[in-house]
Amino acid sequence: MKINLFLLYLPEETVSEDKLLTTGDLNFLNSLKGYQNFNKHTKASINRMREIGNRFHKNSYPYLYRALVNEIFYHELEDSFETSCSPKEQILLSKDISIEAKKYFKALVSGVKSWTFDRSIAHKYRYPDDADGIYGGSIFLIWVRPSKDDIVIDVKSTIDYIQRNSPPSRLKGTIRYWALNTEVLADPQSATITGVKRVLKGNYCDYMIYLKS
Repeated sequence: MKINLFLLYLPEETVSEDKLLTTGDLNFLNSLKGYQNFNKHTKASINRMREIGNRFHKNSYPYLYRALVNEIFYHELEDSFETSCSPKEQILLSKDISIEAKKYFKALVSGVKSWTFDRSIAHKYRYPDDADGIYGGSIFLIWVRPSKDDIVIDVKSTIDYIQRNSPPSRLKGTIRYWALNTEVLADPQSATITGVKRVLKGNYCDYMIYLKS
């Protein structure tokens, strides 16, 4: 999933009229430029994300979702099942997943990533155009009851605040959204797989990974 950034850059010396977000904070959020850069951030920048996120309300979510396309991890999951994907739903528990698959899982899930509480939004990212015929299917992550401690920034709360507190002069001609309001920036720091479901749908094998942290 990509974060859509449309926030106008403002000079650092500009005095923000927001009480909880300074102009420097807004520029910093805008500088993230998409989820793919999060793993490249320093500890200091991640701490700043957390510090900003802690100023706002964090909702309790029963589930967070993320679509994932990774050829190696996909094939490691296939090898864990040791059978061909079929139209009949199959379930694999954590104890039966290969060590290599678990390694790739931890590497791909760790770090601040873009998740969503809207399952339909995550579904749209399951089959990127360039993955058709290459990866053969999709991996759908379902994070069960994520801890608020693992939520870095609850985007909806932050955007709602910006909308309520930004004067019309700052909104005029500028879309004030630095991300989609269905996004949650989160880091499942102790993520473990509880189970994997898979089923053949047409020419594709859909993998659904349930995780907890």
